[in-house]
Amino acid sequence: MLFGPKFYRRIEKLKNWQQQIFATAMAERMFPNFAILADSDEDFVKKAKRVDSIIGELWLYSSNSSKISNWYPVYKEVESFQPAVQENGPFGFYAANNAVSSVLTAINSITEHRGNESMLVSDLSVKTVISYLEYSEGRVFTDDEIVENEIIQNELDCQMEITRLLGMHRSPENMAKIREIAFNEGYSNIGIQRSDKLKPY
Repeated sequence: MLFGPKFYRRIEKLKNWQQQIFATAMAERMFPNFAILADSDEDFVKKAKRVDSIIGELWLYSSNSSKISNWYPVYKEVESFQPAVQENGPFGFYAANNAVSSVLTAINSITEHRGNESMLVSDLSVKTVISYLEYSEGRVFTDDEIVENEIIQNELDCQMEITRLLGMHRSPENMAKIREIAFNEGYSNIGIQRSDKLKPY
């Protein structure tokens, strides 16, 4: 396990509202991995903007101000945007697929309340980073190399800081800080910059 047992115990005990915010934060963090496809496909820009707006609604839901009352059709819409991933295909589609999966998981945290949404998106983000490193290097990393890698460490630090803030008072200031951390100045968990064709939140 990359995280220590204390982190996993903490994340498993998150309440429903905490699960939703954590999942939304990871969706925000991974969004540029999906939006980058808009740079090479003009038809994709509308999809990316739509997903971006839905992530915005997920943040609003956490403050009880979302305009969306029925999330099931939204789930189906986002699901239709999920790019196909082929074995040995371009890594970008794998990262984009995981990004969309994180949004779907965040929506599930509202509609299903299964209690494992945080674990799922945590794992999605970590696997995206590890896969990116191995794709970039063209080889499989050892456990020691994974643990010692700076990008992996940044990912772990980000997730731990978000869970720490979720354990504090549910203040607007803390929620804004979580969103700021997730947005990461427009860079994803693998360093992809948010497309210039999309405005930041």
